[in-house]
Amino acid sequence: MIHIVDNTLRDGSYVVDFNFTEAQTRAVCKGLDELGFSWLEVGHGLGLGAWNKKEFGLAKVNDIDSIVAELPVEKQTQAKRILHKVAPIVMSWNDRLEITVYGKHFPQSNIIDILQYLLRVPGADIPPLGEAAFREAIQNTGGIPLSGIRKTKSQQGKGTKRKLVGDWISY
Repeated sequence: MIHIVDNTLRDGSYVVDFNFTEAQTRAVCKGLDELGFSWLEVGHGLGLGAWNKKEFGLAKVNDIDSIVAELPVEKQTQAKRILHKVAPIVMSWNDRLEITVYGKHFPQSNIIDILQYLLRVPGADIPPLGEAAFREAIQNTGGIPLSGIRKTKSQQGKGTKRKLVGDWISY
């Protein structure tokens, strides 16, 4: 299988001085998803974390909003709540969206894949790298409604089943 990576939002942000709006970001993500693109680069053209640095060019959309815009609309509010609560305390991500939780880096992890899996986005059926650590950080942070978050295998039983099919897909 061939995966085509689109970088309209990241590298294309140079052309508009890093000023894609949240609505434009959503529209691009939706259009590319409909065209069948399986991987998108997101964030500030100079890397995640650069969105609010004057010397790099201030962006209209912060990193969290850029990441959340890639999720289905019905999952965005909960994802944003989780990231705003967990990120400043125990978690960060690099310009490849790989996470570091409690100081442990997870190479080849992807924050969007983790959110898709935890929030039960269709097609996200296999736990991605770093998912267990991220889940633990959510639970330890407290104050985040966990309804709608996928249960772990040990939490299942009461009528829930985990379906493991193929590979998970980022879009």
